[in-house]
Amino acid sequence: MRILHTSDWHLGKSIYGHSLLDDQRAFFHDCFFPAVQEEKPDVVLVAGDLFDRQIPPAAAVRLLDEVTGTLSCDLRVPAIFIAGNHDGPDRISIGLRLLREKGLYIVPRAELAPAPITLEDAFGPVHFYPLPYFDAAYIREMCGEETIRTTQDAFRLLLDGIRARWNPQERNVLISHCFVSGAQPSDSESSYAVGGAADVAAEAFEGFDYVALGHLHRLQRTAENVYYSGSPLKFSFDEAKHRKGLLLVELGEKGRVEVRELPVRPPRDMRVLAGSMEELAAQSEAYREDYIYALVEEEGPVFEPMSTLRQRYPYLLGLRQTWYDRQELEARERMAAGEMRRSTDAQLFSAFVEYVTGGQPTPRDGEIFDAMMRQTSREATECGR
Repeated sequence: MRILHTSDWHLGKSIYGHSLLDDQRAFFHDCFFPAVQEEKPDVVLVAGDLFDRQIPPAAAVRLLDEVTGTLSCDLRVPAIFIAGNHDGPDRISIGLRLLREKGLYIVPRAELAPAPITLEDAFGPVHFYPLPYFDAAYIREMCGEETIRTTQDAFRLLLDGIRARWNPQERNVLISHCFVSGAQPSDSESSYAVGGAADVAAEAFEGFDYVALGHLHRLQRTAENVYYSGSPLKFSFDEAKHRKGLLLVELGEKGRVEVRELPVRPPRDMRVLAGSMEELAAQSEAYREDYIYALVEEEGPVFEPMSTLRQRYPYLLGLRQTWYDRQELEARERMAAGEMRRSTDAQLFSAFVEYVTGGQPTPRDGEIFDAMMRQTSREATECGR
């Protein structure tokens, strides 16, 4: 059986105020649908975070409607979608019974005893167990077990229940949305727990022939046949060097699993560029159409570098001047040495002006500062009477 595994579409997402909806639409038309047509999977698995937020914008809802319609009505490929922590379960629950008749299975909430979705191939049945995002409190309330304090506890309960009912001689696939201990996260993922309370050990998935995971945006394998497909697009600049793709899984007879990456090339790549203003300008021809975060490396502050660089990089989304980083570091070092605590008001003002402008205050600046300090002192005295 051929399985196409993807997740974390985050339809409707914006980065630095820039909507990615056009990029997401291009992913489906240029990468996803062609992969389905060429590879001819028997089922598509989408492991959560269909939308970027629980109340998605209307344009994102229309795009998901287009995608599901193309899959079910035009390509006629069965698909199993589960909710992630960004999805509103009630908002993806419309028409579930009708959609199942078209081979589209949308599972909005975790259940204590999830019924498998079973498909057949030449080697017999393959049982797909959907386990959408949940937190420990949700499962604890459902089953009344006060001993369930962590996500690991809840997973152990649910997966032990599945294993108690399945046939271990047949092939069993889990689809879930969670954080596996030891996996590598990215800046674009929202943290929904403190410490390790939401972590799940990879050993929890023992016995499944394949585990299709969502939540982390880096494509990675965390254990034998346990995979994150990652997000198909880059959602933060720390993902600039990540490879993005879909996972094509070949399930043969029991015990034989092959996984192959299908690379995704987005319409615009994401890059972090560093250098002087002149050096950054010189690179613009090669990277003009990419999303850019610029590190401006000059000896002093640069006036309005964003507007200057945007003339060459129309998709410049963020910028930082490293000169300010050096000034801040030096200020922290002086503070640690106790210099600031021993400084007069005039010395602190002078240090502030130097930090912001790179130069010393003028005599006129000093006169204005002294006048403001005298006025502040008079007001403080009057308030204390």
